[in-house]
Amino acid sequence: MAMAWPSDAVRRLAATLLLVWLALTLAGAASARDARALRVETVEGPRVALVIGNADYHRAPLRNPVNDARALAVRLRAQGFEVIEKHDLEQRQIGATLREFRARLRPGATALFYYAGHGLQINGVNYLPAVDADIHGEEDVPTQSIDVNKVLEVMEGARTGVNLVFLDACRNNPYSRSFRSAARGLARVSAPSGTLIFYATRPGSVAADGDGDNGLYTRHLLEAMDQPGLTIEQVQKRVALGVERESAGKQEPWMEGLLKGEFYFRPAPEPAPPPPPQPAPVNLELAFWQAIQHSGEAEDFREYLNRYPKGTFAGLAERKLKSLAPAPKSTPTPTPTPATPAKAAASPSQPVPLPKPAIQAAPAPAPSPPPTPEPAPVQLAKAPATTPATTRPLAIAAPTPGDVWEYEVAELYGGRVVGGYRVEVVKAAPGYVGERIVVNQGARVLTREARPGAEPDLFMFRLPNDTNYWITDFSPWLDVGALEPGWNRRVALPLGDMGECSGQVELRGVETVATPAGEFAATRLRLVCDFRRQPQQSVRSRLTLDAWYAPEAGRVVRVDKRASASDGLGEERESYRLTRRQAR
Repeated sequence: MAMAWPSDAVRRLAATLLLVWLALTLAGAASARDARALRVETVEGPRVALVIGNADYHRAPLRNPVNDARALAVRLRAQGFEVIEKHDLEQRQIGATLREFRARLRPGATALFYYAGHGLQINGVNYLPAVDADIHGEEDVPTQSIDVNKVLEVMEGARTGVNLVFLDACRNNPYSRSFRSAARGLARVSAPSGTLIFYATRPGSVAADGDGDNGLYTRHLLEAMDQPGLTIEQVQKRVALGVERESAGKQEPWMEGLLKGEFYFRPAPEPAPPPPPQPAPVNLELAFWQAIQHSGEAEDFREYLNRYPKGTFAGLAERKLKSLAPAPKSTPTPTPTPATPAKAAASPSQPVPLPKPAIQAAPAPAPSPPPTPEPAPVQLAKAPATTPATTRPLAIAAPTPGDVWEYEVAELYGGRVVGGYRVEVVKAAPGYVGERIVVNQGARVLTREARPGAEPDLFMFRLPNDTNYWITDFSPWLDVGALEPGWNRRVALPLGDMGECSGQVELRGVETVATPAGEFAATRLRLVCDFRRQPQQSVRSRLTLDAWYAPEAGRVVRVDKRASASDGLGEERESYRLTRRQAR
């Protein structure tokens, strides 16, 4: 009697293989646990930062400290810091600011203090003067400045776990003529345990304010602290290398102190645990044969032949199967009977055929199907790239009453959203568009008329309750499809009580631009013009606008704005980006 598959031998084989696999898997899990146990201890817990940028000094104003403070505050918030941000700190605000910082700190937290502005030292003590400091001698400094030692005392008194102090404050001392000593830069400070103090340059030296949007030191700090997986010490090394190289060795960032653990602005992504080691490949046919070769059940060998009709042991299996086939039973010779009319008797001289043994031959393998022809290689479309400026501009559709566009206003470099507005088309006719602009969800509502065509215009208005941001709506209905590649034009655009913006606008080409509403193929125009914020002022400002027009959206989908004054103050960096388009 044939035994049902699988046999005891095959079941024993399966159990053995399972035990081997489990042993290897458990060994792999133990190795993964050991690897995790070897990880270096990192600093965790709440993060609190006090960020100060002083630029608007009554004596010797600076260009970049407020920009530096804003950019660093944005980056720290993105990295989990609770940020207290102060610009142009006055004397009366110093005490309240330090008290607020102390109130936010908790035992075991990470405390960070960043200062950009003027800094000076008296008798080895570092001071950071307020913007309204009226300093005539050394005795005036302590009462009109932030004492760096006081900041360290606030951190130490809060029993924070990690203290980081960044002093981009080594510009020339504007009060040195009134001092008995004229020590340059800042003094070295003996950092308490668990504290690192970073200087924009070596103690006793001075640092540059910088000619770009940020100071030289802070610009490199922003780049390095955004790299994942760098310890704070590695960040300092990258900053120092970049600043020294760019300043041709004139400015060398410095660090004092030591941390007990590893601090990361952005930790490296958690590595995936290593996969468990796979068992060594098993020759399943050999294992199958070894399990059944001594079996006395014909069904085991039929199963082998079904699985491996051309296997290594197919001949042995067939012979084994024949040996296990039951012997044929002998058939008795029938006794002859008289012939009858209906049936003839079998001739005794004719032998009676014996039945053949019931041997089941191995089934012939099924014919192999004809090979399937391989498909021709498919050419994948490349990602859209910026098109040269000679490409034909894309025409945008005419507006229709009821069309709506919604935009966000964000800092160009930091990305922080500071407002938004909504444009609704009220009327539309050839050569005329009447629109309604709703700012900050109804905080301000304006109506205006625009004239579509190939003549650029400019419209600016201030965000409600915010003196730092102007919405600059540049030629929203400009018929860019009517322009020729390489088109440019001198312009003189009125700005109301701010005078006239005189400069040039030019076609830059067709590009792919990203917005919160998606990516668009768009025609890019750039406007560069100069104006005075008040006609009677001698300070001139330069306005640079990049505007992208997308036919899919039927209007401008993004405008990047950069405005800077010749005195280095009052800079604006905004981006207006489409967030939603609602067609009628």
